[in-house]
Amino acid sequence: MKHLINAICLFLCCSYGFGQKGLQILPEFSIGQPIGAYSNNTFKAKNGFGGGLHLEKQNIWKVFGLGVYAGYQSYDTDFSIAFPSQINEASLRSRVYVDYKNLNWKSLQVTLGPTFNLQLANKLQLQGFTKAGIAKVTYPEYRYYVDVASPTTEQFTLFEANTPNDTKSNFNFMMLSGFRFNYKLSNTFGIHIGANYTHIKGLIHTYTSRDIQITGDEIPSVLYETLQNTPETTKTCDCSINTVNGTVGITITIGGGSNPQIETKDEPDIPITTNEPEEDYNCERVIYEAPGYNDYVVLSQSPYAVFEWIDENSRSVKEDKAYQLIFYIKENGEYKEVDRHIMESKRRFKIGLNPNKNYPENVLYWKIIPVDANKSEFCPEPTKMMRLLVFKNSNEAKKRLPECLKEEVISKPENTNFFKKPKTN
Repeated sequence: MKHLINAICLFLCCSYGFGQKGLQILPEFSIGQPIGAYSNNTFKAKNGFGGGLHLEKQNIWKVFGLGVYAGYQSYDTDFSIAFPSQINEASLRSRVYVDYKNLNWKSLQVTLGPTFNLQLANKLQLQGFTKAGIAKVTYPEYRYYVDVASPTTEQFTLFEANTPNDTKSNFNFMMLSGFRFNYKLSNTFGIHIGANYTHIKGLIHTYTSRDIQITGDEIPSVLYETLQNTPETTKTCDCSINTVNGTVGITITIGGGSNPQIETKDEPDIPITTNEPEEDYNCERVIYEAPGYNDYVVLSQSPYAVFEWIDENSRSVKEDKAYQLIFYIKENGEYKEVDRHIMESKRRFKIGLNPNKNYPENVLYWKIIPVDANKSEFCPEPTKMMRLLVFKNSNEAKKRLPECLKEEVISKPENTNFFKKPKTN
């Protein structure tokens, strides 16, 4: 218990050291179904509910992170009475009663473990986790009994469940594994739905029962005789709690970046005087303006980049043209496309760069490809590839940039159009 608390405290303290990854707070509600021995006649558990709170740091190392969980579960018990609930006959007067302190299996849970996070779409994530920890289980304590008033005054126990004396202060090992689909409604708020599996090991369940064999058609004297001749038996079982649970909840993100949010702006089409023939479109006259090759952006200072270009072809030959802005990363020496956007007659594009994405060697490549009215590429020659250096924070930039540029990353930019151009020696 002490080691787990220390680990959770270390996690919460370190949460402030992973700046751009963001801390996710995920309260959830669950509805569960017992499985295995937990649902049979030994435990007599039936459907239940629960609630809890996940604290998770996503993408600490690529798609993997770390999280803690604190939660609660409660499962009802379902005892079937094998004796008529009430008899009012001269030969037998009886009634079945229940005396209880707690009819449910309950548990308080604390766990710690790894998480993973996959970006499925712009706002949709698939997240999973496997966490281990401890659970404090509260046993059901109740007694069903037959109170006989005639022919004699007696009580006969049908079923009795108690907390074993040696487990009242025990903590049980548990594991919690699951997944969720997380949909972001905004930079800081979202909703999630998922499922999980709970395993709590090493329970000792002691119960007393009277295994009465009746059909319900017996006369009162036979019922009374059955009560007298059926002995009580006490059993102790070493079992585990196993449940599957459906979950739903909300997601609150603190301190992290968001998924890319795209903003494009219309700009007037300013005719450019050129000596080139107006009949033919020249792909080389699409000129990159910003960011320049090897410009860089520090995401902790400005989470946006603005891409600009001009088309120096005459208005008449580019009336039916559009542009594709394509982004790449480079893996194993090959370019891998990660995103593309098509724009009708726009030459300026503002995009929020996601700090949770992986930019190998801190490089994001991009290029502009003109397309015709059918959105088909028509430039015969390969389009020029540009690159932008992307750093999550100043410390990362200082490690990667040349010595002559390291001091520039200290000052915070005044606006979101933030690019520092490398100096030349």
